Amino acid sequence: MPFCPSCGIELPDNAQYCTSCGSTVTSQRLITVPTQATTTNWVYRCVAWLIDAIILSLAIWPIKEILRPYGIVVPDVLAWIPFASFGIENMIYFGYWTFMEGTYGQSIGKMVVGLKVTSVSGASITYGQAAIQSLGKAICLPIDWLFGWFLYPNANQRFFNHLSNTTVVSSS
Repeated sequence: MPFCPSCGIELPDNAQYCTSCGSTVTSQRLITVPTQATTTNWVYRCVAWLIDAIILSLAIWPIKEILRPYGIVVPDVLAWIPFASFGIENMIYFGYWTFMEGTYGQSIGKMVVGLKVTSVSGASITYGQAAIQSLGKAICLPIDWLFGWFLYPNANQRFFNHLSNTTVVSSS
């Protein structure tokens, strides 16, 4: 199954132009993704995210409780932005996902569920790609998912997956 090298949307086998972004598509530029990429659904991804969120929350909570009596609190100065958060917890989530997925291609949640992050070409991702795709789920997940669902419905990508040229596939 070919995908557009510019926007990542799935294309018919004989496409000359991308139906989403209009890029000229040649057989040399087409990206093919293993068939398993289409079997990864949003439910598994949500479960993996939830596992990671629980693990990180349990790790962060004692630290916050230790610091609270000393008045050490890091405020979320941009709390007025809807559906986005820039607090210390979000920065820890961002660092965790960037490290785990940049190093192993998987977070603990993805390991449990049997998923991994790859580039749309199927190669391992770089730390730069891991950072970009982690930013969306750590800072503004609802917007990230909604934009991905509406802009790239056939590519099964969050918006920041698209920006980083990554996708989530089955690890088995």
